[in-house]
Amino acid sequence: MNKIEGVNLLVDNADIGFVANSIGIETVKRGSSYFCLCPIPHHHDEHATNCFFKDGDNYMYCLVCHKTIDAIDLIRYTKGVPFYEAVRELWELSGCPDYVKIDEKKNTKKNLPLDYKTLRFLGITLPSYIPVPVGIDDYNRNAGRKKNQEKYSYMSNSLEYVRCKRERVTWMDFISTESLAEMVLNRAKEKMKAIQVCFRNIEDPYMKKILREEWDICVKAFSDCQNFLSSQNNPV
Repeated sequence: MNKIEGVNLLVDNADIGFVANSIGIETVKRGSSYFCLCPIPHHHDEHATNCFFKDGDNYMYCLVCHKTIDAIDLIRYTKGVPFYEAVRELWELSGCPDYVKIDEKKNTKKNLPLDYKTLRFLGITLPSYIPVPVGIDDYNRNAGRKKNQEKYSYMSNSLEYVRCKRERVTWMDFISTESLAEMVLNRAKEKMKAIQVCFRNIEDPYMKKILREEWDICVKAFSDCQNFLSSQNNPV
């Protein structure tokens, strides 16, 4: 497989929701779709109602621009980086698959090779934004008050202070990659125990097939996290 084919496969295998969350893009779920501001620079989108994707998609689509945005373009537009740097970042987010040959940067640690679907299967939700209190200074500034004016300070009968604004975040703002790997290890072990109990108590061949598939997902996640933690503790 040549490099172009490898990059195309990297894009095809990307979970656009996982990539969006990893680079801090705020999404809003409506029905079965997730909406966000269009990342295409010339759009200057102000309403998260036009650009959307669904679970498992490898691209998002803007109804205004009539364009699809794949994972590489999403990284390029959002972070303002060249194409090759966007490919490298997607490659690292995808767990550095060996079907794409990219020279690794010196002293760069491997990313945790987990996809968004696996994390959701294990019950781990990665936040994309949090509500942040506006605060007294922002409230008064937005209301046009100055510090030397009356009623600038705290007003006990007002509820304006509970207003919040949205701030984009990624899971890396809350937890280290090593801690996430340990969390996945524990969740995978819990899930595997539950699957074993279910497997012993059912006779339906179809349900057993589903449980085997879920077991394989857990085993792979467990193995990936063990290998990742070992590589961090014993770097080459």
